[in-house]
Amino acid sequence: MDVLQIKTLRLLEDIIVIGINGTLDGITVPELEKTTQKYLDDKIYKFIFDLSGLNKIASAGAGFFTKMAAITSEHYGAIVLVQPVPPVREVLNIFGLMRYIPIVNDLDAAIKQLSK
Repeated sequence: MDVLQIKTLRLLEDIIVIGINGTLDGITVPELEKTTQKYLDDKIYKFIFDLSGLNKIASAGAGFFTKMAAITSEHYGAIVLVQPVPPVREVLNIFGLMRYIPIVNDLDAAIKQLSK
């Protein structure tokens, strides 16, 4: 069974940090979508996704990040991915996400990306 743990933290007024642990795939993506939708409904469009605890990502997970990048950029926001483990980084690279979504090593670097 695929398990996903999500922790959220509001950073500053307009940045949400979402820590993801476990597996992000077609079964667990809807749970993450539900979490992010609450913030989108509140007109928050800057997200930091901490992937350090994410041990597996499938194409549906990559698709989620692509969709979030598109939604947030339409509203002059963005997403930043932080510290993906090597197997997750490889999948993100295979799907080409590294070309248009910043991937950084720590929270400070993510905040700097969103402050540009």
